[in-house]
Amino acid sequence: MADVTERVGIELQLHQAHKMEAIGTLTGGLAHDCDNLLGAVITNLDLARARGALALLAQEPVDQMLTYVVMPPPMDGLALVG
Repeated sequence: MADVTERVGIELQLHQAHKMEAIGTLTGGLAHDCDNLLGAVITNLDLARARGALALLAQEPVDQMLTYVVMPPPMDGLALVG
């Protein structure tokens, strides 16, 4: 009986690990899709600003959005841990 109980416990842990992996994959895909959409919005706002295509009233809010959204490129792994 102890062998069956241990096996069931291990199977439950494996099932839980598979669920966590699926959730991680789902959230990673969602983050990737959001990043793609945000990239398109930022690119278009930046192009509009560079071309002077923004109305005077829109210039300041767009500048603020681009300031808050555009971040420096990620650091390489060595810089993060070293």
